[in-house]
This record gives sequence, C-alpha cells and structure tokens, in this order.
Amino acid sequence: MKKEKKASRSNSSAQSYTGLLRDERGTVVPIVAMLLVVIFGFSALVLDLGWLFVVRGELQNAADAGVMAGVVELVLNSSSEAEDTAVVYGTQSGNFRLNIPSPGADAVEVTVLGPETLQVLIVRAEGTTAGPVPTIFARIWGKETAEVRAVAVATLNHRVIGTGPSCGLMPFGIHEDMLKNLDDSDGDGVYDSIDIYPHSWSPGNFGLLDLDGGSNSNAETAYWIENGYDGIFVIPDTGINVEGDPGISGGSLNGAISSRVSSPEEPDRVLFPVFNKVELQGANTIFTVVGFVGGIIEGFQLTGNIGNRELLIGVTDFSATCIILGDGDTELNPTVSAPVLIQ
Repeated sequence: MKKEKKASRSNSSAQSYTGLLRDERGTVVPIVAMLLVVIFGFSALVLDLGWLFVVRGELQNAADAGVMAGVVELVLNSSSEAEDTAVVYGTQSGNFRLNIPSPGADAVEVTVLGPETLQVLIVRAEGTTAGPVPTIFARIWGKETAEVRAVAVATLNHRVIGTGPSCGLMPFGIHEDMLKNLDDSDGDGVYDSIDIYPHSWSPGNFGLLDLDGGSNSNAETAYWIENGYDGIFVIPDTGINVEGDPGISGGSLNGAISSRVSSPEEPDRVLFPVFNKVELQGANTIFTVVGFVGGIIEGFQLTGNIGNRELLIGVTDFSATCIILGDGDTELNPTVSAPVLIQ
C-alpha cells in the first residue's frame, strides 16, 4: 500500500513538471513577437538615422563650399558680394545627389562674424523650397519628415609659405623696400601705384625672375604672365634663391601683360614675389625671395628708351585656396591669405 502511494506521488510530480514546461512554452511566442517588434523598430530607426546622416553630409559639403568661396570675397570685395558668392557656391546642383529637390537660395543663411570670418547655414526645413527631408520608416510612428541642417565657418589664414599651380604668381620680383610706406589715397582698397620696372637692382638685370630655375624663354614667361606660374613655389624660412632673367623683351610680352592690366573697379589680382637681396649680375643674378604680395597691374611701357619703361603695380589683398600655408610659427602676411574651415 505504501509503495502505491509513493508511485502515485511520483506520477503526480512528473505531471506537474510537464505541465509547467507546457505553460512556459506557451509564453515564449508573445515574448518573441514583442522582441521582433522592438528589433524591427530599432532597425527602422537606424535606417532613418543613417539616411538623415547621409543627407546632412551633402548639406555640410555644400555649406563648406559656400563659406570657403564667400570668405574670400569678404576680404577682396564686400560683405554683400561674400553673401551672394556663398549662396551661389552653396546651392550648386553638383553639391546634391540625394537632396531632391535640392536646396535653393532660401535654404542658405550667411552671417558675417568678423572682417575675415564668415558663417554659412544650409537647412532642409519647412518654409524652404526643398522642404524637410522625408523619412523612410519613421512615418509608421507619425514622423513623416525631419529637419536637417549644416553649419560651416571659415576664416582667412595669413601664414603664407607658397603658391600652387596657376595661382597667379607673376615672374616680376618686387624689392621689399618698395612696399614700405604704401598709401591708399583714394580709399579704393588698392595702394597707390608703384613702378617696379626698371630698377637696376643688379647690372644688366631688372627683376624678371626665372621661377622654375630652368632655361626659360619669352614664350614661357608670357605663359606665366597670362596664367600664373604653373608650378609649386614654396619659400623656406630663410628665403629661396631664384635666378634672374637679363631683361624683358617688351615686344614679345606686350600681349601677355596687356591681358593682365586691370583697374580697382574690376581687379585682376595676381601675386608678386618679394625679394630682399640681390647678388651677382646679368644672367647670373640671384634674387633671394622671402615672400609674396598681392597686386594688380595698372599699366606698363616696356619698349623705347630704358628710362621711359615702367610696370605699374597697385598693391592689394589676395586670397585663394591655391595658397600654401605654414604652421603657427610662420610670419603673417598682411596682403596674402587662404581660406580655412574652423567649423
């Protein structure tokens, strides 16, 4: 009799354990379903965030392009031209492949933060032509669009050590003494003309430089004048020695220089090497170039009596992305700079 009761209790325990397992299996299905909903929700969120991140990347590139172009105009022309330029560069169609429709001028806000600092904001939001960015999955939870914005700030760096190809570097050297006590008498942003040619810095040589150290010709010199020196020209801390050319063949360079003559109202800004020392003479002359200065060619006369020849330069600001910058120890250049992003 006792054995039967013991067996009965054993059977009852087994049945209870089996029932418990059956009950637990029944709860797994709703738990898995809930987890799947959560997983799908997070996946959808990740996809939307990724999409918005990519869209913002395009907006950021556009803001960077706009502010880099605009800050140059800020110093070369005026704040209004800086704003117009920033808008034009910031809304170029090539900036946008995924932002459809692409942002227009009403999506760009330009703020002048200082005499050489500019901020550009580009936004996809309600009230603009492009509007906010449509979401992909977030609309399931009622979030059909999202506002996306990008901000860029640029300033001008004056720690100049060199120029890149076709940056407007002329083969005419200017002695640093000629840049002292310059005056802008009419307030047009261009210093009064200085005549940089001819000056007999060394017998038989008048400041025409052989920038690449090769055997240059009048045709190559003319090309440099029309297009800017086509190489990289970097000045070390101690300066760089550059060979001189014995003189200017006025007839062969007239056309090239004529193409560069401009006025303060419509300036064609170029760069000139600045030297502080001249050694030897004639074709062997060596100029020690120590820097650059921005300027415009205002007039010239390269034929006739040597005493009547001239090359008139108006010193002015020059800024471009092709300028090569140095580190924090590099001396600041008051007239030459390059735009750099600071945000």
